[in-house]
Amino acid sequence: MIKLKSIRKKIFSRSMETSPGKEANVLTILGLKFKFLKTNKEELKQILNNNILPNSILIIEANTCHSECIPGYSKYLSDLGYNVDIIVPPESYKENPFVMLPAKYYNKIYPLEMYDIQQFLSSDKVCQYKYIILNSNNLIKDRNFISFFEFFQNIKKPQYGYIVLEHRLDKINQELLKENRVMQLANLKIQDENNPVFCNPAYFGDIHPHKKNKVTNFIVIGELNPIRRNYSLLFNGINELIQSGVSNFKVTIIGAGKKKYIPRNIRNYINFKGRLPYKDMYDELQKADFILTLLDPENTTHLRYIKTGTSGSFLLSYGFCKPCIIHEKFARYHYFNHENSVVYDNNENFTKTLIQCINMDSIQYDNLYTNLNNTINFIRKCSLENLENILNSKKTD
Repeated sequence: MIKLKSIRKKIFSRSMETSPGKEANVLTILGLKFKFLKTNKEELKQILNNNILPNSILIIEANTCHSECIPGYSKYLSDLGYNVDIIVPPESYKENPFVMLPAKYYNKIYPLEMYDIQQFLSSDKVCQYKYIILNSNNLIKDRNFISFFEFFQNIKKPQYGYIVLEHRLDKINQELLKENRVMQLANLKIQDENNPVFCNPAYFGDIHPHKKNKVTNFIVIGELNPIRRNYSLLFNGINELIQSGVSNFKVTIIGAGKKKYIPRNIRNYINFKGRLPYKDMYDELQKADFILTLLDPENTTHLRYIKTGTSGSFLLSYGFCKPCIIHEKFARYHYFNHENSVVYDNNENFTKTLIQCINMDSIQYDNLYTNLNNTINFIRKCSLENLENILNSKKTD
């Protein structure tokens, strides 16, 4: 079988080739390469020919990740009186992070390939928008980061320029920062003065109040990867619960990875869903009781969540009003505390924390839920005001 696969690769292979402003699928047959430009011509034609509504802002996400931030920003901008158009890659469009977003909060969503985005950005159509908001300031290409403004070349400017969202503060554009054109998802201080503007899109759509399940439902969203989360902490915790005779719980895991990495003796308590479209992920979130963040202060790669970035789990906690289980080292940087979350002080107390959640009665849970909802309203209010301020400041530059 191994030899057969090796022979097949020598005869036939597929790959992706990336260059500034475009991507191509590469098919190699017997050493001969055939390149096929990735483009979505009909959608490109639409955005170039459609009329731009007055007072419009365009949001662009060129990565196949991070699109879950767009619904919240779209709502904020609509609340501020702007019309909103959106560009995302076809892969993200198909996964549909906008499935819960009421149509009144946006005008049109365009699924465009890199080449199409380049063609649009080079057109005079750009100048008809008040602003363009880049949902990711850095693009992930070939496992490296490249600035949006390096990848896309000869681009036009909207009336009041570009505003960017930076997901990795260690890769911030200092010129844009000086111009007050950079937003961040958390409220982190990377320097004494002139920090990015805090603006968290804590909204995916309207949700219904949740009552705690009789069988406590924990949920984890994210790849089975120690760089992102300490899954060993969870697996050991479940094993200890089983050995202690605790059984009225389940854990839903959503994200890339393989079930074979989950120990067999705990699989009956785990509902491994793999990677899901946004609608299915949102449905699972609404049924869950607690979000497990699984951040480990002893893992140096996790420390970026208190220094240079934030976690998608925090955004989901805000957007779906789900109390999260989180280590205290990370909690205070992201508006989590003992009143709105379940906070533990060291990894040795993780299993005890799970038991605390399982034993929590409906009154205790409702108090936690109410406090978290108040925190979310505070985050949304601050974010909306900050977004309004950053936009208005550009009108007077």
